[in-house]
Amino acid sequence: MTDNQRTTQIKVLSRVSYVLSLLLFFEWIRPLDQIVGFDHLNLFILFAIFSFGVMLFNLPSWAAVLIKSTAILLIVHFTFLPRPVFSNHWWSLIQFEFQKNTTAILARNWFQFTETFQTIIFLVIIALVSYLLYFWFVTMKRVFVYICLTLVYVTVMDTFTVYQANRSIIWIVGISVFILVINHYLRKTIDKQLPIHFSSWLFRTITPLIFIMLTIGSISYFAPKADPIWPDPVPFVTQVSERFTGNGKTSELGRSAYSPDDSQLGGSLMMDDTAVFYAETPLEHYWRIESKDHYTGRGWQRDTGLNTQRYHEGDLQLIEPWLGNDLTSATVEYTERVNFLNLVYPYGLWEVNHEEVDFFDYDAATGEINPTFSEHVFSAFELLYNHPFEMTYYYPSVSYQQLKDAGGAIPHEIASNYLQLPDTLPDRVFQLAADIIDGKETQYDQTVAIERYFSRGNFKYQIEDVPYPAEGQDYVDQFLFETQYGYCDNFSTSMVVLLRAVGIPARWVKGFSSGEQIEDLSTVDQELYRYEIKNSNAHSWVEVYFPQIGWIPFEPTIGFSGSDMLYSENKQVDDQYVDKQEQPRTEEDHDMLQEEQALDQEPIDNDRTTRRSLGNFSIWFWLTGIIVSVLIVGLIAIKWKQFLTKIILSYWSNFESNREFETAYLGLVKLLRLHKLKRRPDQTLDSFAREVDETLQTELMTRLTNTYTQLIYRKDFQLENKSDLYDDYQALIKRILT
Repeated sequence: MTDNQRTTQIKVLSRVSYVLSLLLFFEWIRPLDQIVGFDHLNLFILFAIFSFGVMLFNLPSWAAVLIKSTAILLIVHFTFLPRPVFSNHWWSLIQFEFQKNTTAILARNWFQFTETFQTIIFLVIIALVSYLLYFWFVTMKRVFVYICLTLVYVTVMDTFTVYQANRSIIWIVGISVFILVINHYLRKTIDKQLPIHFSSWLFRTITPLIFIMLTIGSISYFAPKADPIWPDPVPFVTQVSERFTGNGKTSELGRSAYSPDDSQLGGSLMMDDTAVFYAETPLEHYWRIESKDHYTGRGWQRDTGLNTQRYHEGDLQLIEPWLGNDLTSATVEYTERVNFLNLVYPYGLWEVNHEEVDFFDYDAATGEINPTFSEHVFSAFELLYNHPFEMTYYYPSVSYQQLKDAGGAIPHEIASNYLQLPDTLPDRVFQLAADIIDGKETQYDQTVAIERYFSRGNFKYQIEDVPYPAEGQDYVDQFLFETQYGYCDNFSTSMVVLLRAVGIPARWVKGFSSGEQIEDLSTVDQELYRYEIKNSNAHSWVEVYFPQIGWIPFEPTIGFSGSDMLYSENKQVDDQYVDKQEQPRTEEDHDMLQEEQALDQEPIDNDRTTRRSLGNFSIWFWLTGIIVSVLIVGLIAIKWKQFLTKIILSYWSNFESNREFETAYLGLVKLLRLHKLKRRPDQTLDSFAREVDETLQTELMTRLTNTYTQLIYRKDFQLENKSDLYDDYQALIKRILT
């Protein structure tokens, strides 16, 4: 076999190992897709195949970077950006993306990244991973670290998230065995300069290995499994996390009450009375931020990305404008503790202004409004809380009779988006919804019946010891039929699902409740009050669509009366709709209600909490940590010799004493094992030094060894020419680690 043939076969086997690493990389993406629900999963998979394929051609680094960057730009352009390129709409969207993501980065608010920017980050990570794995598998022939990281990652995802890795573990182990066998064969062949007998090796090793792995995998998968012996670690970690965060040791990001990530609901909540904004307004009402439309069975997502456009007066009308009161003014001041850029606003918003904001963008589907800065993008958060928002709004004035009389066809767009339910929703949820509205004729009567169902049953408001749904269990089904206790997310999500189950369009809404009145600023001519809104006032509620009227808010959560959500001229309401004793307005009333419901429980504060326990950290938090860890490990794996060189030389900056030189020399002997130069028991130091110098093509080891032998055999010996001696030691260290 010629050298060229041998080299070619080594390259082929190395690339086969690299292709197998791509299959392992897919196991990194699968859990994220199941947990987050990628909208563009196929794009990520195709780009991963493309990036790994580019590396197989062994192109120059600049060419590979150029090709991958071009592919990323094309993907982003055809997926998110409007056409034609460089049009006014195109530039406007680019400016919006740059402004919002830059401010989010400077504020370290990773949850505010747009979908476009998140996609770019993920594509860049895929490109970096393709290079890193090529270096590990093809260049260095070191595969064990990556296999271990994959196993740890999948195990963590299986333990702490909804992802089930039953099949993945078998698949990963099988591929890993093949990678290890190929890599071991390559390293042994290269180190020993052995010829490659590919066909013989394939027949004698790979074929039996395939048979053995298929047999073991089949037995492992289909054989009966014993119950776990060790207890589930998640409750323990959750309790430790809650105690830790309860002592005020959380990070600033962790104490955020409002977060756009609602893909996994459930878990206990903790209090945070940090003020996030102040409002001066004559009316007490909720402050809206956004809505979600897609219920997954475990939480909420958006079906599509934001479709933003510039906001003008009266553009966002959730309720028909003819149902509004007189024009009202309000001032909202964000504090320095605010962690989001979204605008909080009342129902009936007409106009909004801010001294430093150029214009506002809004998404008509979700109602999300965001400020846009052109000149001060790098200090957006500071500008927000240093200057107030000035708003005018026509707060809705809808009578209960108008809602009862509302009728007409539901638009197709509303029905297609806001009647969605997962196929896995249990039948008993549909049956319960039908039983609740039995005998109710109008849509309003049916909606109120579902809203009031929670306060007339055995449901309790509780923020502690709230469980997550088990694997395969629906979040709403668990709350309605098993636990029957929770906080606003449980109540509001359940109401939306029950409404949709009987054909009533509804959606899930997030924002803040009215907060606490802290000052009366009223004059003879005008009522005006100052409210403090805290993180603990973060809240979720329900909006129901009524034909010819719009989206009307409803409040199913026990302890929240909801009377400050919707002003109506007709305050005379039958008891069948509002029972003041069952719907307390204040914290004191809520505590009394809790005592009546369960005498053996401590009163539970009504405030909304700030942070879910460990099991429900945002997937982007986990993803960022995992990716950063992988990149750090990869950097160390690539540059470990440089790091080790600096560490050794910084530790031995010179030889001040005989003892220091003796210790450094013994460490040098251990370091030579990296080149498989190990002194034999019967080998003299001089012979070992000559072997080292012959292998490394130097004379440095011999000179250092001569000094060392004199040091250990002559008691009166003292080091001379210490600087020259250290230079030889330094040069040999660099030679070994080059």
